[in-house]
Amino acid sequence: MGVFICWSGTNSRSHRLAEILRDRIPDILQTAEPFVSDVDVGAGAPWMNQLTKALEEKRFGILCITPENQENPWIHFEAGALWKADEERRVCPLLYDIRPAEISGPLSQLQAKQFSKSGFLAVMKEVNRRGCSFSIEERVLERTFERVWPEIEAEVSKIKVPAVPLKKTRDSREMIEEILTIVRSLQRARQEEKESAKYEAIQAAIRRVLSSGAVPEGGYPPSSLSTLITGSPVNLDSLKPIYGRDSSDETDKNTKS
Repeated sequence: MGVFICWSGTNSRSHRLAEILRDRIPDILQTAEPFVSDVDVGAGAPWMNQLTKALEEKRFGILCITPENQENPWIHFEAGALWKADEERRVCPLLYDIRPAEISGPLSQLQAKQFSKSGFLAVMKEVNRRGCSFSIEERVLERTFERVWPEIEAEVSKIKVPAVPLKKTRDSREMIEEILTIVRSLQRARQEEKESAKYEAIQAAIRRVLSSGAVPEGGYPPSSLSTLITGSPVNLDSLKPIYGRDSSDETDKNTKS
């Protein structure tokens, strides 16, 4: 359990925000156990080993995203290591001085929250559900949050804007192209889902036919099996052995005798 707080850029706004959150989250949720790499890895400890262990153990990730670091490779690495396509984990970009529409790349696939009173409260509620070894009642959380939030807000307001120029806002064409890319990927995923459903339906049809009687030693005529593969209606009377006679042929023979 616990919360892994991601940041990038020593002494950056992202770094300072992460430090504040590490100090203040336990004032709201005492069992959250936040982790920030430069604080929680002891001097002389194998840094990468400790970081990997924390990424494995923590169930909730908070990404401190600012205009300066949204494309930083380290943020993307930690986000991927935390998520791992595991439905039990949650990774939330916490946006400071940046709008959701300005987020690009893989991070745009995650449900982000603005660093605001309502946005941070929503994050804390999710941490309470998924990142704490012991959850508290939501009304208690809200009451505690109301008391602590003004202090957090005051500390964060003191974070200085970097002297280096910020990356310019993306233009509309770039955003539209990204939207088209996402839509197309969703369409491909939906088509693959349909193909998978069709395959399962064919398998079910085959199972129904085979369960209608014992499988003949010689097998079924290829023409009958092909109708199953194409999804066409199946005539059970046509499923006769390739070798030998069926019961009706045997009856005719006895009659003639």
